[in-house]
Amino acid sequence: EYSFFRSGKPKGERREAGVGFAFKKDIVTKLIEMPRPVSDRIMTMRQPLSKDNFSTIISVYAPTMTNPDENKEAFYNSQQVCSVASSLVQISYC
Repeated sequence: EYSFFRSGKPKGERREAGVGFAFKKDIVTKLIEMPRPVSDRIMTMRQPLSKDNFSTIISVYAPTMTNPDENKEAFYNSQQVCSVASSLVQISYC
């Protein structure tokens, strides 16, 4: 059995995009942080690798080639995309 975590438009609204993660149920109980939605097109999940190191997994559904250019530009210039990208840059010193 699996547990699904999704981000997207709510029921009743047209759903053209959405993202998510699927985990076996026994793994979900071991997750340190649950996946979190950033927008209807972006979800992130951060898990520790060791004491001071983390892995961030990002699920993104970007507008496809069939979308108008202004939709694609709006997505890539959106604050959500920029904030996720900037949060990935971390400098560590040993």
